[in-house]
This record gives sequence, structure tokens and C-alpha cells, in this order.
Amino acid sequence: RDTYESFVRMNTPSDTLTTDIHLRRINPKENDFLWYIHAKAADNKLHSLISWDNHSKNLFKGQLIGDANFYKTEDGQSAAHVRILPSEILVGDTVWNIKPADISYYKEHLDISNLSVQHKKQHLIINGTATKNKRDEIQVDLNDVDVKYILNLINFHSVKFSGLASGKASISSVFSDPQAEADLTVKDFRFQDGRMGTLEANVNYWNEEGQININAYTHDEGTKNTFIKGYVSPKHNSIDLNIDAEGTRLEFIEDFCGSFMKNVEATVAGDIRVYGPLNNINLSGKVVANGPVTISSLNTTYEMINDTVLIVPDHIVFQRDTVYDRNNNIGILSGSVDHEHLTNFKYYLNVEAKNLLAYDTHEFGDNTFYGTAYATGSCTIDGRKDGEVLINVEATPEKGSQIVYNAAS
Repeated sequence: RDTYESFVRMNTPSDTLTTDIHLRRINPKENDFLWYIHAKAADNKLHSLISWDNHSKNLFKGQLIGDANFYKTEDGQSAAHVRILPSEILVGDTVWNIKPADISYYKEHLDISNLSVQHKKQHLIINGTATKNKRDEIQVDLNDVDVKYILNLINFHSVKFSGLASGKASISSVFSDPQAEADLTVKDFRFQDGRMGTLEANVNYWNEEGQININAYTHDEGTKNTFIKGYVSPKHNSIDLNIDAEGTRLEFIEDFCGSFMKNVEATVAGDIRVYGPLNNINLSGKVVANGPVTISSLNTTYEMINDTVLIVPDHIVFQRDTVYDRNNNIGILSGSVDHEHLTNFKYYLNVEAKNLLAYDTHEFGDNTFYGTAYATGSCTIDGRKDGEVLINVEATPEKGSQIVYNAAS
């Protein structure tokens, strides 16, 4: 639970009111978030400075400076005109510059003129009018804006996306039934740090449904394509995306299974569903896998050729799939990779081998031996949540096997 500390100082010399507010959010599980607000008011004018610092490794700090004039419209409504002055925001290690802009507001009517946040060629520019009328829109222009920045700002970390987004977005009916739509191109799009190519996406938000609808596809090298359709609902804390994979890279699986798997160059074709509460996401589907994967604990690379992988909630299942070593010797792989809503991964795999390269290390590292093993027989690999790996082998070494001891120790 968050708690807050605040300090307020007020001065009222002559006809001027000066206020300083210091506010600190305290959360035992997170870094403190600090705000400072300085305001000076006189003659229906307000000069203000707002600064903040989240003291997090995903740094978000900066300041916003502005001057406001308060007045009455011709029909007697209270109104305000705000002039945004040059300011800076620091996101991660990147400085974003806020350019001068004008914002005007009276009851249920907002005008924004050239509100711009820029870093080199990257920019986010906002213009337009917001009312109850659907024909009035706020237009947002993006160019090479890092998706990670946006997700960090809204504190969305259920899954990881990154890439440089460009395109147009619009927001209408802001004061009645907010609706938003965007057509975006995301270069170097990545899911869980795995390359997916270029993303083309149409995204829209309907307030009544409380969800973000997604219709998108990625195109990668050659014929590697992925089609994505579904929604993310912050209102209902849920996600439901259907993924049609056509040669989709499996690199992203390293982020989940990096404790025992690396250099994943395999691709998959088939259907995958990503669904569930945002804090308990799961997968289901069935895919055919092709390509090499390296098992870290064995230091061996195996090639999959048209292997069927079944994905059910909390399990990725291998049903007697054939894998090939670098000499085209075969092993039959059975077992599963198990997880708890994409966390706490463990695995239990069984390999039936015939002259298969089953172990291949070439230096001592933290061990007192290294070696190479070609084996005929069976091997079970039990990878547990705490990182411990148990390997049990009942096999006959074949020609080419060797073991090297560190005699000095």
C-alpha cells in the first residue's frame, strides 16, 4: 500500500500568493516517487513549475513549466489559457525536450496547439480540439517513439514489447464517450526481446467496452509472418490475442527459458492464443517447429524438423518429437516445459538417443572435468524452479566420446 508525505509552504506578500508543495509517495516494494510543485499567482495569472522523479531503474523524471491566464468567455464561462514553456523530461537515459505550446480550456472544450515532445528525430506532437462531439478530435503524430517508453509510463509490464513506433492516432468524444484509434508502423518490433520484424497495427479503444482492440501483423525476413488479432482490456484486467504464426521466430522463448536454452533460431507455424488476467497470462495452441535450439546445460545444439509442439495452460508439451544433432544422429524428445502463468519455469524432458551427441563441453569452467559424449540409451533432464538441474543417464557411450579431468585439483 502506498503512503504519502507532504510539505506545503505559502507566502502572501501584497497581492501575490506563492505556494511550494513537496509530496513523496512511499511504497515498501518500490522506490519513492517525489513530486515538487511551485506556483505563483497574481492578477488572474499563474506561473507554475511541476517536477517529479520516480527514483527507479526505469527512470522517469523531469519538469513542466507553464504560465496560465484565467478569464471569462463572451458568454460568461470561466476559461484558462496555458502557455507551455520549454521543459525537459528524462526517460531512462534519454532527454526529451518539450517545445513551447498553447492549451486553452473552458467547460467541456479543450484546444491544444503544437504540444510537442522531441528527442532528435523522435517526436510526439499533439494538436486538435476535444469536446463531446465525435467530429472533434485530438490528433497525435508519432515518429520513431520507443514503445518501451510508453509502456513504462503507463506501468504496463505484464509482457514486454519494444520497437520504434511511427504513425497517426486520434482521440474523440473526450468529455462523453472517449474513443481512440491509431495506425502504427513499429520498426524492429520485439516481443520478450525476441525479433519479430516490422509490425503494422491498427489499434482502437472504445470506452464502453473498456478494451484496446488490436488487428496487426508482422513481416520479417523472407516469408516469416505473424498475424495478431484480439484485445487487451485494462478495465477488466484481461488479454485475449490470437496469433497465427507463419514461420515466426521463436527467439522470444529465451526470455522465459534462458536458464537452460540459448541461441534459439527455430521458427514455428501454427496457432497460439495469449489470454487470461494481465497478471496471470497463459498460452494455448499447437505449432510445428523447425530449426536449431541450443541446450545450455549440455552445450549441444539440436535441429527440429517439422516437430509438433502442443501448448496447453502452464505447459509446453513435446510428444515424441525427433531432434537431430550436428551429425544427423537422432533423439526422440518427450516431456514438457512447465510454468506458472509464464513465471517460475521448470522442465522435465526425456531423450531416447541413438549415437546422439548428448554432451559437448571444451573447458573446465566451474567443474573439475569436461568432455564429449555420443550416447545410445536414455537421458532425463529435470530442471527445477530454483535453477537446479538434475541429469540422469542410462546409456552406452559411443565412438568419439571422451572425458578430461583436471588432475591438478
